[in-house]
Amino acid sequence: MNKLFANTMASDENWLNLFQMTTPLPKNAEPRDKAYQLFQTIDGVGEGCFKPQLQIIYAFAHKEAKGTWPEDVCGKNFGSLVGGFPITKISPPSIFLRDPEVNISVNQ
Repeated sequence: MNKLFANTMASDENWLNLFQMTTPLPKNAEPRDKAYQLFQTIDGVGEGCFKPQLQIIYAFAHKEAKGTWPEDVCGKNFGSLVGGFPITKISPPSIFLRDPEVNISVNQ
């Protein structure tokens, strides 16, 4: 768990990098360029900014649900953390883990 808290500083740095390094596309940019930038932003926010906090939440949820601390939290990517969230802890934050309209998992 001690290793996970150090990642929160990297999360702050990633927010600043996203803010400083993202250049808005011109209005006449190609749709594929817009889509690419959108998915890069989503990936940057998920993996780079929210993942450290999700690792901590995941670890505590795993400990409460299964009685042991997970061993591989640092090795999991954002999608694996969301997809493997302990099932007994999914119901309260289900809106954050699954799209309510088309039922697509966030990790997809």
